[in-house]
Amino acid sequence: MESKKINQLATELTPALSDLTIIGDPTTGISKKITLSQMASLFTGTVEEYANLAAFPLVGVADTIYIALDTNVLYRWDTSTNAYVELSPNIINSLVFSDANGFDGNISLVGSVATLTITTALTTGSVPFIGASGALTQDNSNLFFDDTNNRLGIATASPTTPLDVFGSGIIGRLNATSTNNAYLGFASNGTNKWSAGNVQSDHRFRIFSEANSAELITILQTGEVGIGIANPTTKLHIDGAASALITNLDANVSVAKSISFRSDNSARINLEVSGTESGSNVGADFFLRTFTDAGSLLETPFQITRSTGLATFKNIAITGLTSGYLPKANGSRA
Repeated sequence: MESKKINQLATELTPALSDLTIIGDPTTGISKKITLSQMASLFTGTVEEYANLAAFPLVGVADTIYIALDTNVLYRWDTSTNAYVELSPNIINSLVFSDANGFDGNISLVGSVATLTITTALTTGSVPFIGASGALTQDNSNLFFDDTNNRLGIATASPTTPLDVFGSGIIGRLNATSTNNAYLGFASNGTNKWSAGNVQSDHRFRIFSEANSAELITILQTGEVGIGIANPTTKLHIDGAASALITNLDANVSVAKSISFRSDNSARINLEVSGTESGSNVGADFFLRTFTDAGSLLETPFQITRSTGLATFKNIAITGLTSGYLPKANGSRA
């Protein structure tokens, strides 16, 4: 049977056959009547298919659509430039979608490239995720990215640092597997300098110097604190290793430096260095003070004057003395 173009059918068929009925669904009999004169206004050229663009004829024909099957892109022959030109638009398929949350958009296939475009609902800085209903959603007040400053906010839409977490109670957790330590590392220029976290073997907390491979501060689950020692045996256990000086008590000149021995957070005996200095080695004297059960000052039974080295006892009792010198009131010996 000879093939005819649509416009040829419109002009050659008799008026009695100028209407053409198209059956859309043979099972239901739904049909649509279209006049051939209407169809004559449609594309009346020829469609040719080739494996790819390279297989097209060297010289094309006007009023002919060429299809490259490898990309499904349509072309026409441009007689003014003697070249094949992609049809515009060259979108083969476009799927428009929307969901209950108002996330509308389309999926377009251009050649072999598919593009997803979301056209509504998402706002600047939102980090979309799949919600409980399975639909794409956003929650900027709890998950927000500041693209201008490269900051991620969790429970805040105004992050002030690269990672800003806002909340109450425990707001973060490092949870390692049962056989691994859980550490938070602190690095400089990509090199670890410090780490802090849980040691899996006995669940002690430690601050570790990565540069020196040394555990510097340790806290046991029972509350013992170690400085320079990984297994403290007292509430505060300091190991100075080769250092002769273990600790300093330092403060401004006008502030007293003291160590307090207490019961139920109430002072009983204090070792104190005064915060009074006047130059020429005067001041910063040492005192031993005692306190009542209520924490009020009782006595200062012992004092060392820094400038003279004189040790003063308020009261002294000596027992078991069989030989030697006895102190006298004027500081001499008898």
